[in-house]
Amino acid sequence: MFTEIFMMSHLNPDNKNTTRCYKFVLFFFLAQIVFANMTMAQNQRIIVGVLENWPPQYMTDPKTKEPTGFAVDVIRETARLSGLDISYEVFKEWPVLNQALREKKIDVIPNMGIIEERENLFKFTIPVETTKISFFVRKTSNDINSEKDLTGRAISVVETNKGRFLMEERGWGNLKIYQSFDEALMSVVSGISDGIVYPDPPFMNILEQYGLSDRIKVVGEPLLEIKRAIAVQSDHSDLVNKLNDAVKVLVASAKYQEIYSRWYGKPAPFWTVKLVAVIMGISISIIGLALLAWRYYSVMKLNKSLLVQTQKRNIAEKALHESREDLMESQRIAHVGSWRLDIKSNQVVWSEELYKMYGFDHALPPPPYTEHQKLFTPESWDRLSAALNNTIDKGIPFELELETVREDGSHGWMWVHGQTLLNAKGEIVGLRGAAQDITDRKRAEASLEESQKIYRIIAENMADIITTMDMNLRFTYVSPSIIRLRGFTVEEALEQTIDQIMTPDSFQLLADAFEEELRLEETATADPDRTLILELEEYKKDGSTIWVENKASFIRDKDQKPIGILIVSRDISKRRRAEEELKDISSHQETLLSAIPDIVVEVDNDKIYTWANQSGYDFFGDDLIGKEASCYFEGEQDTYKSVKPIFKGEEDVVHLESWQRRKDGEKRLLAWWCKVLKDKTGRAQGALSTARDITDQVKMQEQFFAKPKKWSPWGGWPAEWLTTTTTCSASSSDLRRSPWKKRPQMILCRKI
Repeated sequence: MFTEIFMMSHLNPDNKNTTRCYKFVLFFFLAQIVFANMTMAQNQRIIVGVLENWPPQYMTDPKTKEPTGFAVDVIRETARLSGLDISYEVFKEWPVLNQALREKKIDVIPNMGIIEERENLFKFTIPVETTKISFFVRKTSNDINSEKDLTGRAISVVETNKGRFLMEERGWGNLKIYQSFDEALMSVVSGISDGIVYPDPPFMNILEQYGLSDRIKVVGEPLLEIKRAIAVQSDHSDLVNKLNDAVKVLVASAKYQEIYSRWYGKPAPFWTVKLVAVIMGISISIIGLALLAWRYYSVMKLNKSLLVQTQKRNIAEKALHESREDLMESQRIAHVGSWRLDIKSNQVVWSEELYKMYGFDHALPPPPYTEHQKLFTPESWDRLSAALNNTIDKGIPFELELETVREDGSHGWMWVHGQTLLNAKGEIVGLRGAAQDITDRKRAEASLEESQKIYRIIAENMADIITTMDMNLRFTYVSPSIIRLRGFTVEEALEQTIDQIMTPDSFQLLADAFEEELRLEETATADPDRTLILELEEYKKDGSTIWVENKASFIRDKDQKPIGILIVSRDISKRRRAEEELKDISSHQETLLSAIPDIVVEVDNDKIYTWANQSGYDFFGDDLIGKEASCYFEGEQDTYKSVKPIFKGEEDVVHLESWQRRKDGEKRLLAWWCKVLKDKTGRAQGALSTARDITDQVKMQEQFFAKPKKWSPWGGWPAEWLTTTTTCSASSSDLRRSPWKKRPQMILCRKI
C-alpha cells in the first residue's frame, strides 16, 4: 500500500493529495520509531529477586523498608552501568527465590553461588566475589577441633545450599537437611546436630544479628571456595552479555572497593595518633635511660676490662686442655690415633693411642720415617710406601688396611688414612692422618670366612638340598647336591622359576601356602621361628618326577621382617611309594574286613570304640566310633572283668558271651573273641575283637533240649534226623573252644 501511495505521489506531482501522502508516510515512520523506543524502554527494565534477610548480601533497610546489602548495591551499580532499570521482588527463603527464577517470575538474582546443579538451570555472569564454605560447631564442643573430629556426627545443611551438595559428594552418612537456614542454625544451637556447613560471610553476619557470635565457632580449614555471580534466566543470553560487560567494569573500579568495604569492612589502620604518641613517649624515656645506663656501663667496663680478659684467657686455656683430654679419651675408646710426617726432616709425630697400637712406650720419641718399614709386613709396607709417594707427588689422599708388626713381634691390623699438609703458599710440606686398630675386626672376618668354608663344604656334600629365595620367589642360592636330586646344575637351577620346577598341582599348593604365610605375617602374632613343611612333586632333568619334602622358614632382618626364604629339600620318593603300597594294602584289608559277616571292632584302653568294619556299623549303628563298649550292654554283666587280662598285656584270646543292644533296640546275644593290641614298646593300647550274633542258635538249642525225644529202630533218634545227609556248621575244634560251655553242646546241621 505504501508503495502505491509513493508511486502515485511521484506520477502525479501536481496532485493535491501529494502533500497529504508525504505527511502520512512521515507520520507512519515516526510512529514506528516511537514504538521501537517504547519496546526498548520496556526491555531495559528487569525484575530483581532478593532475600528479606541474608546479610551481608541481602537485608531490609529498617527506615526505608527497601532492599539493601552487598548484592543489592552490586546489582544497582551494574544496572546503572548497563543502562537498565530495576525493580525488586522480596522473598523470605532461598528455595522460594530459586523457584521464582526457574518459573521466570523474576529476571535475575544478584548474588548466587555458582555450582554445577545451578548451572544446569540458570546462566551466570562472571563472578562478583568469592566466599568460603566451612564447618561451624558450638563453642562448648571442646572435643571438636578439626574436621576429623566430626566424622560420623550429625551435620546440618540447607537444602538448596552448596554445602548440602558438597557433603553428599563426600558421602557424609549422618546428614540433616533443612528447608531454611534458621531451621539448620537452630538444630545446631539446640544440640540436635553437632555442626553446620554454610558459607562464611552470611553465616557470621546472621550470627551477629541473632546475638549468637559467642556460641558458635569455625572448625578446620574451609571445605571449598565458591564463586558467586549474578544469576539470570537460562534463555536471556543477551541480558547475561550486557551484565557481564558491566560487571567487568565494576569489579575493576574504586566503586566496587567502596561497596565491598561498606558491607565486609576493612582493617583498622595500625598507626593511629594515639599509638604514635605513646610510642614516642616510650622511645624518649628509653633513650634517657639508655644514656644513663651507658655512662654507668662505660665506667664498669673500664674497671672490669682486665678481669674479663684474664677470665677469657683462663677459660680458653681450660677449654683447650679439656679439648685435648677429650680427644685423647675419644682416641682411646675408638682405638684411633693420629700422626704427622715432616717431609723435609722425615720426623714423625704420633698420638698416645698410636704408640699403643705399635707397642711402643709413649714417653720415648717415635722412630724416624726411615725405620717404619719394620713396623709392617713386606706386602703392607710396599702398599703404604706407594700410597705415601703418590700423595706427596699428586696430593691424592689414601686409605689402606695394613698388617702391622708390633714391638713384641706380634701381628695386628691397622686402618690408615693420610692427606697432605700445606703451608701458607699452598705447597706440600708434610702429611698427616689417622689410624685405627682393626685387629679384632680382621680376626672376626677371618673366623667368619673359615666358618663359611666349613658350611659351604657341608652344603656341597650333604644329600639334602639347601636353597634360598627372595620374597619374589626367585632363587638366590642352590647347593650343588641339586644335580644328584634333579639332574640340573647349580647354574641351571638358579635360572628356573617355581612353575618350571614342579607340577601344576604342587605349584598351586605352594602358592596357597605362601599366601597364607604372608597373611600370618601381617597379623604380627605368628611365631617368627615357625617352619612350613610341604611335600611337592618336582621335575627331574629327564622329564620324570620325584617327590620332595621341603622345610621352609623365613630369613629375617634385624627388625624380624622377612627378607628371604630358606628351604631344605629331601627326596622322599621311596617313602611315598612305600606309603602308597601301604595304602593299597590297607585298602585291601579294609575290603576283606568289610566282606566278613562277623563283627570286627577295635577299642582303646578306655574301652572306647576306635574302629569297626561294616558289619559292626550294621549292628551297632553309624555313631559307634567314640562310644564306650558298655553303652551297648544289656543288663548287668561281668564283661569288663573277663577282658581285664587283655588290657594288662596278656596274649591269650578271651572268649565270652554278652547281651548287647542292636541299633534297632533289640536285645541280642553276641559271642566275642578278644585279643590284645600292643604298640612298638609292647605296651597294651587296646583290643581287637570279633563277634557273632548267636541269639537264634541259642534259641534253637533251648527248643531242642526242651522237646520230648522219640526213639527209632535205628538207634533211638528221630528217623528224619538220620535219613537225610547233612553238613555241619561247626568243627570239632569249634566244639572244644565253644564259649558257651555251660550249655549242652550240639552241631547245627542243615539238609543237603
